[in-house]
Amino acid sequence: MILVYFILDLLLALGITRAQLTALAVVSRNDYSKNIWSLGPATNFSIIRPINSLDPKEVVHSYLADTRVISKNKDEKVFEGSIRVSIDRRQTKLDRVDSTSDTQILYEQLRLHFKELCTRHNELQRLRMQELHPRQFIDNSQSLF
Repeated sequence: MILVYFILDLLLALGITRAQLTALAVVSRNDYSKNIWSLGPATNFSIIRPINSLDPKEVVHSYLADTRVISKNKDEKVFEGSIRVSIDRRQTKLDRVDSTSDTQILYEQLRLHFKELCTRHNELQRLRMQELHPRQFIDNSQSLF
């Protein structure tokens, strides 16, 4: 199953800003760094939510300065890798991948499958809306002729 999230809806539901969400992603376990031991996403969220800044780096720095974090941050993590990728948007450039490699072929198959699932999801959403509001769709279709 694939879930598609719309960022604005997610931010509204959580009651946070884009900077706070980015900071939460930086300090929680991800591909570039682990979270501080015993500080998982829920605790990180409770620490980050009251930090008011529109700059995700400032949110991360305020998070790291929080007493609850300082007491647990024995390894003195600063999340350099996560900041570099998630905030600065700098990644290590890979050499050109052979388009016939097994990995590349698998990636292309997965990409096409995901695209197909998104199309089917959108069609199901449209059909659900049509079922919920049939009059609106009838009126719209009549106005086209």
